[in-house]
Amino acid sequence: MFNEERRIRKCLERSLEYCITQDWDFEIIVVEDGCTDQSVKIVKEFSNRDQRINLVSLPKRFGKGGSVLRAIDYCTKSNIGFMDVDLSADPSEFERLIPFIEKNDIVVGSRTMRGSLGVATRPMKRRLLSFMYHLFFSCLFDIKIRDLQCGFKLFKKNSLSRVISEIKVNGFAFDTEFIVLSKLNGLQIKEVPIVWHHDKNSKLNIFATVLDMSSDLLNIWLKVFRTQLHENSSDKVKFVARPIILFQALSYNPFAKRSLKTDVLTG
Repeated sequence: MFNEERRIRKCLERSLEYCITQDWDFEIIVVEDGCTDQSVKIVKEFSNRDQRINLVSLPKRFGKGGSVLRAIDYCTKSNIGFMDVDLSADPSEFERLIPFIEKNDIVVGSRTMRGSLGVATRPMKRRLLSFMYHLFFSCLFDIKIRDLQCGFKLFKKNSLSRVISEIKVNGFAFDTEFIVLSKLNGLQIKEVPIVWHHDKNSKLNIFATVLDMSSDLLNIWLKVFRTQLHENSSDKVKFVARPIILFQALSYNPFAKRSLKTDVLTG
């Protein structure tokens, strides 16, 4: 969190209430990313009353991705969920994700998949920019996840050991790199529709964020593209970056003694 004094109290009250009601063995990790307001003081009030609430203070600004990665380091439970402080998705929405975590490594909340749920309340501007970002993503990656940036996910801590060290993006494109690298490493990902309500007091500069994310997206694609060109290990899932298919097809020599392995087309 960064300067969330207006929202962090409500978030902690609701999260604590819900987890206690569910009788879970839980902990709540709050990462403060260089706050200059009263956010830290408020979290400390809660942690002094309940030891299951832990505050992690970062020495400098790390952004969303950096904050999440450092929070994971402090987690002691086998399953980890993360959510936005604005409560756009209520903690009770984890009930939609939990049934799928046993057979998957990552369960992603989705604002675009609706199933039997109503339309997620999001401004038209955000929906349009989200659509354009996903279209750009779909041109670069062969990954069937519709909502890459939803800040509501559940995953197995042990499954992430192959991915965490490879994540380099600290900004909002962290979610995208997280999904791409997880898929590249063969992790099972399930997308599940959730109830989502847009926070009208959001501090996000959507246009500046999309520009930064698009730049990061190209860098992610380049990294994965290079990995797929040079990676020979069979534990990697091939063809995550789309252009690699065309590149290998053009470079294929039918007269060579060794042809391409058939298993590279799976996944």
